[in-house]
Amino acid sequence: MACEAGSRAATAALAAALVLCALVVTPAAAKRGQSESDRIRMYHENHGNEWPFDTPFNYRDPRELAQREAEVLAMDNMQDRWDMWMRFSQEMMTPNMTAKGVQVEELPKDIMRKLYDFVHDNMDKIQNEGDEFEKASAITSRAAYPGLLDLPPSLKHEIAEALKPIHERWCNCKLKFNALYGIRVYYEGCVLACHLDRTETHVVSSIMHIAHDLREPWPVEIKDHFGRYHSVNLDPGEMLHYESAKLVHCRGTQLKGSWYANAFIHYAPVDWKETVDDTEVAVPPFWQYGALNVPDPKSFPAFAMLNGTTPGSPEREQMIVDTVRRQRDRRGMPRDPLIDPTREADEEAARLREAAHAGALVRKGGERSTAALAGAASRRSVMVQASAGGMMGARPASLSGRLTPPFEWRRWAGPYWALAAWILVLALVLA
Repeated sequence: MACEAGSRAATAALAAALVLCALVVTPAAAKRGQSESDRIRMYHENHGNEWPFDTPFNYRDPRELAQREAEVLAMDNMQDRWDMWMRFSQEMMTPNMTAKGVQVEELPKDIMRKLYDFVHDNMDKIQNEGDEFEKASAITSRAAYPGLLDLPPSLKHEIAEALKPIHERWCNCKLKFNALYGIRVYYEGCVLACHLDRTETHVVSSIMHIAHDLREPWPVEIKDHFGRYHSVNLDPGEMLHYESAKLVHCRGTQLKGSWYANAFIHYAPVDWKETVDDTEVAVPPFWQYGALNVPDPKSFPAFAMLNGTTPGSPEREQMIVDTVRRQRDRRGMPRDPLIDPTREADEEAARLREAAHAGALVRKGGERSTAALAGAASRRSVMVQASAGGMMGARPASLSGRLTPPFEWRRWAGPYWALAAWILVLALVLA
């Protein structure tokens, strides 16, 4: 019976493991036939056994990374969670092309004039993007979709060639033209969800603002390399340079006004090799933590990188802080308050803790010495009391056989010696 019970338990465990393995499949990877085990293996080959992975392009506060990790792992919808992990990984691993990632500049006047004239001459040809355009539907409010006014190929080519040296000067690198979208016209009620653009092609980009009819400003919000959001209001004839594959950008407020017209241009370095596959591999093995029905999540191999900590806990935050600081020190990165604003305070607190600990050890050692002296004094007093007890009464058994201290018998013998001395002196005088 015991053997049968053990066999049934083993079979049940194997079945549970098979079901678990079947569940652990990345939504995107499953479409291409890649198993999660292969993806995890590639993660460890490329990034080792820690997260955040070591990258020279992560300028974010490590505490913010810990907070983002906890927020993403709290998402219940697995497809949404996977998409957010993809965005998170893309933010950290995509190389930085410029120092700040954002810059506003004026459009060349001849290009601005051609775009402005094209918009106003073709307002009746704008096509509503709606559900027919998957990307526009995914990142804009379903309450109001933008419209698209496609530029002629000749004008696209002219704009791309005219703006290419301006973008090369901004990023200090040679570029290849990849795409020009627009003119896109947004209407009352439109919003733009926070997102990243395509890793392969949208690396050095610009928003060209052409014209608008607004009751209130409609700013674009962009997160820079340090994780800080910047709100930018563009005037007609200005363009906003930004690293659109790395920096999250959105328009979180609803457009209030009649319309707002932009065009978008995208370049990439000529030697650019980053792909969405690299981003997918960079999603950590524990991305499904908290969503799987695992009796003991800490024993699941994919969660081993958490090292027994719980996402969102102070212990996990400290583990991420220590990991990122160790990586940066290894790379010789400067201890910049922008990328780690609490580091100096943490190190000062650590020094104070070490000093307090050393002081406690000294005090503890002093207490031991004081205790030893007190013990010696206590033993001496016991001996004295025991000796006095021996003269005045019964001696304690633990001190039986011990001699009486000299000063005790001298106290009694002193007067007899003095009497004997006086008798001797008197005898000598009489003689």
